[in-house]
Amino acid sequence: MEPILDKLLRKLLGLKQKTADNKALLKDYKIKSDRLTQLVSDKKDIMVQIKDEKDRLENEMMEDNDYADAKKTEKELKINAKEVNSDIRQELYSIKMGALTDSLDFVIDGEPIKIQVEKFRKFYLNGKEQK
Repeated sequence: MEPILDKLLRKLLGLKQKTADNKALLKDYKIKSDRLTQLVSDKKDIMVQIKDEKDRLENEMMEDNDYADAKKTEKELKINAKEVNSDIRQELYSIKMGALTDSLDFVIDGEPIKIQVEKFRKFYLNGKEQK
């Protein structure tokens, strides 16, 4: 193994152990009180009420044909945009780029468009991605 890589891995594993030890220490100091528990419960209740009211209003608006058509069109456009994004990604993979970050400039309908591509190198320790 590369000596520098070996040294870095040892350092990372040491830091991970210190992080785990510190996390265990902090667990004893969990913030709690009856008032906080009540506030969290109230927040959950309010969020349910907000969602229910939004759903009720959305259902009322769905009775309007223009609104229903616009929602259907919005959904279809989002799906189409995802498909085109996927096609662009596939095309970008086929273009050879040199640096870790590269950019491509275009002019579409008179507007400048810049595509910036970053090449990420992910690595995993024992199957877990390191971020």
